[in-house]
Amino acid sequence: MNYIKTMVRSVLSISVLTACLSQASELSYTFEDIGSLGGPQTAAFDINNAGQIVGWSTRSKQKACIKISGDPMTCRFAFVYQAGMMTDLGSSHPDSIESTAVAINKHGDIVGNEHFIGKINGMRHSGYHAFFVEQGQVVPLPFNSTKHSPSSQAFDINDHGYIVGWIENNDDKDVMVEWQNTHSDAQIKHEHKAFFRRASATNNLGDVVGMEYERYSYKPNRAFIQTSKGVSLLLKSDSIWTEANEINDYGMIAGAQAPKAFRPSQATIWYPSVTGGLTAHVVGGIGDSERERSAFKDINKRGTAVGMSSNPDRGSLAIVYYKGELIDLNTVTDVPGTLLEATAINDHGDIVGLYRDVNNHTRGFVLKQR
Repeated sequence: MNYIKTMVRSVLSISVLTACLSQASELSYTFEDIGSLGGPQTAAFDINNAGQIVGWSTRSKQKACIKISGDPMTCRFAFVYQAGMMTDLGSSHPDSIESTAVAINKHGDIVGNEHFIGKINGMRHSGYHAFFVEQGQVVPLPFNSTKHSPSSQAFDINDHGYIVGWIENNDDKDVMVEWQNTHSDAQIKHEHKAFFRRASATNNLGDVVGMEYERYSYKPNRAFIQTSKGVSLLLKSDSIWTEANEINDYGMIAGAQAPKAFRPSQATIWYPSVTGGLTAHVVGGIGDSERERSAFKDINKRGTAVGMSSNPDRGSLAIVYYKGELIDLNTVTDVPGTLLEATAINDHGDIVGLYRDVNNHTRGFVLKQR
């Protein structure tokens, strides 16, 4: 049964890839700034097929927030944007300096994270709490811990309400977790004896991708996939960086892989094979500079992937991999500034992300294909 499931996925993936070999010269988008909660800055991180968008925004009137270093910073608050209106989701933690909505499913269920600064034994302490949104209010996701102020983060929610992320266990170790629903405690999944593990995304089949790392070492992050068969690495190497940021329902994985040790990572898509493995297709970034770093952040069911490509001389550019061609999104739309990063794409081809406007502010955008 697993072989049939894998074979079906592989055939579908190959079909999508084959269909994407034609030129993408017809690609064109309309641009929209999604506005803000009154402040000058916003960022968009996900969009569902209904066009609902989530992220963070600054407010026009807000309290002063202080970093762990003691320096002042602008507070950020989670939002949901729909039908041309942005709704402030606020925060739940009294010491929150930032709340960010990071994922939304087809039902409009939202998860995200709060960054807070508190005190433990008189010392300033920084941490994160995963949250979901219930009746328009941010509510912490539950998990058991005996620590005084443990951290947790949620990064994705699928259409069945299954949430993935990580928590800090009683040994100060990051462990991959799932929440079966918004009111159940976090369940630890496949804890590694040596490596810290964090889940970054899940599809509607329950497959999970993420990364693992060894604290206090110079070893790079290693991307993994969890299926019904267990956990396996996308690349078995202790010296080459890999990251997995999203997985679609056909088993295609969007992320990045370095060409060799100590080199910048390059935008990569892993495609499932008929034999049950994964084949890495390293797409790379914009330009030929050896210092170019790129990554795909999301991939839809059609196999269109979005992300960013950056180097120290030029800065960051938002990219899309469409019909076998890597495209700078700044060249296929009119934007009053520079599109910096595309963070998500829905199945209609609508894209959200961050851009820098003419006043040098970070703003959230949505692109809709013409």
